[in-house]
Amino acid sequence: MIKVKFDLLQMYFEDNDITVYAISKVTGISAQSLNNFKARSFTGGERVTNRITGLHVQKIAEALAKNPGKVFNDLIYLENEVMLSLEELKENAKNWRMNGDSPEDVTTSIYPIIEEQWENKVIQSFLKAYMKEFIKDEWRL
Repeated sequence: MIKVKFDLLQMYFEDNDITVYAISKVTGISAQSLNNFKARSFTGGERVTNRITGLHVQKIAEALAKNPGKVFNDLIYLENEVMLSLEELKENAKNWRMNGDSPEDVTTSIYPIIEEQWENKVIQSFLKAYMKEFIKDEWRL
């Protein structure tokens, strides 16, 4: 099983140019409480948006001067987009493996795709870490 930390809120905060500390300061929600929504390990079936409370969404919305429904929809959308990207990357890696490409070649090919697709550094880090483990697992390294 591949275990990589998936931090949806940090991804969302980066997209909105705000830090966990700033959200914490404005909302009164502790940074530790916000950090509790980080997945311990990402396996593909775990949904972070299923664990976030309405109060947290409301407070984050206040800090960003957005509607709570918009914030929650944005989180769901972001989570879905990252998961879709991950599935596409995994499919590419499997195809390259079937073509006889080495793990090093696949890694070298996938990282620029991730960087081109996502400006968000937190998302890039997650996808790169996950794909590194996925490639090891696929090639049984």
